[in-house]
Amino acid sequence: TGKTWSSLLMIQHAVEDSDIIVIFAPTKDLVDQWIDDDNISRFFPKSSIVRCLGDANWRERLQNYLFTERSAPLFVVSTMHPTTMEDVIERVNSANKSRVAVIADEVHNLGSSLRRTIFPSLEADSARVALSATPFRDDPGDEAITEYFGDTIHEISIKDAIEKYGVLSEYEYHIHPVVLSDSERKRFRDHSTEISNLYNTYKSYEGQSLIEVSDRNPDLKVEVMNRARIVKECSAKLDVTRSLIDKAGTRTLVYCNTEEHTEQVVGEVDDHTIKTVSIFLGRLPSSEKENLLTHFEGGKIDVLVSIDCLTEGIDVPNCDSAILVTSSTTERETVQRRGRILREGETDEPAHLYDFVTLPADLKKIKAGEADLVPAEISLIERELQRLDIMNADAANKIENDPRILRLTRAITQYDPR
Repeated sequence: TGKTWSSLLMIQHAVEDSDIIVIFAPTKDLVDQWIDDDNISRFFPKSSIVRCLGDANWRERLQNYLFTERSAPLFVVSTMHPTTMEDVIERVNSANKSRVAVIADEVHNLGSSLRRTIFPSLEADSARVALSATPFRDDPGDEAITEYFGDTIHEISIKDAIEKYGVLSEYEYHIHPVVLSDSERKRFRDHSTEISNLYNTYKSYEGQSLIEVSDRNPDLKVEVMNRARIVKECSAKLDVTRSLIDKAGTRTLVYCNTEEHTEQVVGEVDDHTIKTVSIFLGRLPSSEKENLLTHFEGGKIDVLVSIDCLTEGIDVPNCDSAILVTSSTTERETVQRRGRILREGETDEPAHLYDFVTLPADLKKIKAGEADLVPAEISLIERELQRLDIMNADAANKIENDPRILRLTRAITQYDPR
């Protein structure tokens, strides 16, 4: 809501009654959130809105609105599906008597290899607004986005939002170490060996990123995904999750890896809690998802178990805790997931974020130098530490966590990464 209202307030000062305002959002849920009565209509009560997704009738409606005289700006709210974007842009550009403004929600999505060839063709001469808590992708998409929208105009850090402006709740970050089982560790090592072999076969030059090479070679990508799944679904996380459910909070999100994994986690915790637990999936009908969120807000559902459809953009009402059974491997998703619980709440109590640091061997053995870590396992711990640093940076209990993170950081320096 914060980014949404801020952008609409900015647009109010930039557009005229005859203008067209195009809004691109990455998902159907976010499109519906924009056209909700509490958003566009709050700032532009007389405006018409065309929702561009689903049935083909929107194209005819858009065409009619574009060439009808208006007394208020026309809003065109579209998904970022490449074909839909192309159709919207072609029609809007043809209305050459109107000025055009654009708002890109979760703008980093426009930087994908296909979308970044499409969106710059929109002739937005009135205003260009890009929104994201995590705007940069660290790939060529960043250049396409900044070339079109310009450099960052205003940025508010999580720390400022909590401490300076008081618009986000404080949060406590709780770290729970878990260890791969013997079989999980063996499979992790086996996949790592195969990944190394395939990478060395396919790489174009020394130092080429694994992600770049795997994106072009499906067999390598499968190995990378299978190895990641071992960490994301580490079996030791289930026991800890079961012990956390009752003390986590009154409205808790639980993030899992796959639909099958959500069912596994729910099956593990459902018989050990008096709380009401439901699964929230992106493929569910909009009405069902809306009902789930309504019941969650009203307290009829205590725990929502999801994959990633509650990561980006969707307003989750009054959520006070989250358990990251599966932690994201990207900084962007890590920040987005933290943002789900950093909402202005009903009380002054801090939100609670529960995270796992997945280790290939027992923590005591790692600290004692007895863990016999191979390079891939050292890299795993380093990636886990990077995420812990990000999540812990603005936590209310940062000082308590810092020594634990530092001890693990120091412990792995005694292992030769070569």
